[in-house]
Amino acid sequence: MELRQLRYLVAVARHGHITRAADDVHVTQSALSQQIKRLEAELGIALLVRTPTGVSLTPAGADLVRRAEVVLAEVAEAEAEVLAHRSIVRGLVRVAATAAAAPVVALALAGLHRERPDVRLVVRQAAAAELPGLVSRGSVDVAVGDPRASDVHAAAGVAASARRPDPLVLLGATGGIEALRAAPVVLPEEGSALRDTIIGACEDIGFGPLALLEASDPTTVLALVDQGLGCAVVPASWREGGEPLPGLSHALVVLSAESGGSPASALLRERLLEV
Repeated sequence: MELRQLRYLVAVARHGHITRAADDVHVTQSALSQQIKRLEAELGIALLVRTPTGVSLTPAGADLVRRAEVVLAEVAEAEAEVLAHRSIVRGLVRVAATAAAAPVVALALAGLHRERPDVRLVVRQAAAAELPGLVSRGSVDVAVGDPRASDVHAAAGVAASARRPDPLVLLGATGGIEALRAAPVVLPEEGSALRDTIIGACEDIGFGPLALLEASDPTTVLALVDQGLGCAVVPASWREGGEPLPGLSHALVVLSAESGGSPASALLRERLLEV
């Protein structure tokens, strides 16, 4: 079993497709497929289910991917520690982010790429509730979103740093939180701190909001409100002109390993908190 075979398998698991995985790890499709088949032959068990539209993991493949992500994270950290002695910042940084955090992540990644072009960046989208577990398992180096505090505390070895809070505003209605009593509401996804804040503010005055739709992507939320399908409580940075909701705010959180991770991941964490 070779490290490159584990990297290829993890890439296939991430993309669910041989061709896209091969592009990700910069090898030909045939080379990647050959290495995966060799790994399956060595282990004596199928790791992938191959279909005309893509691939999926067998139970054995899923177990190996979970182990492989941890092994590869430790290898990357060991390499980073050695390179640190030469004052070199390079390697791979794996990032997970919610849809709502995408603009912040894009700015930070662009800044890091200009400063350290040798750092390779891999980005994936995930739900807020998934982020602490991804960092805890070593599947990603840095995560950005608004997971519940309880989910963060439950994840072992995860450090959280909050960015500056953003005031919340009401779009598509007037009358403050009370307006959500009668109007249909576009609520954020389950497991997000923003959803908890909105529901908590409603419950404080004696009602639960009527969730028409659930969406966390800023573009989607704003489009739904603009089409008159409901109102929404969002960070003020999403759009100017919303009705301010005094006392309510929201902050994205940057998650990373308590151990500090590689120099490259630490640098990205700093950029995320600065943006």
